[in-house]
Amino acid sequence: MRRVILLSALALLSVSVGPLTRSAAAATTQEFRAELHDNLVCPAGVDLCGKGELKGFGTVTTTLKFTGFGPGPDGCAGLTAERVLTLDSDGSTLRLSLVGFLCPQGNSGGRAPGNGSGTFAVIAGTGSFADATGDGLLTVQATGKPGLSDTAKYEGTLTLH
Repeated sequence: MRRVILLSALALLSVSVGPLTRSAAAATTQEFRAELHDNLVCPAGVDLCGKGELKGFGTVTTTLKFTGFGPGPDGCAGLTAERVLTLDSDGSTLRLSLVGFLCPQGNSGGRAPGNGSGTFAVIAGTGSFADATGDGLLTVQATGKPGLSDTAKYEGTLTLH
């Protein structure tokens, strides 16, 4: 009888621990690379919007909303922002928190005008990006007409659960 109880207890324990082990093993970390092209002609409530490519996932539609501005290095602006990437293929979203600086056109602060850089962190996701985490570096370069468009490049890591 003790043997039956012990085997039953072990079976229950393996069932309850099994899913935890499988979900931890299912997490994969990969390179995060994106090139995004923004412009200022966007829907109300959005500061920048555009299209781009997220390596390994395909094309994305993107929006950016500035959440804070302040003085930065060399006369440039320090900023915080939130960016959302939406996969064109299935609508999955990835939300990023950004911290960095941007030197406006005509005020290069010792850097090329319209350049910026900073860091990003994944703060939320849906669909393919549900429970995703990650972080990395970003660079921005003004393109086209002064102040009307830019190219932002993101490099880092992305962990999918």
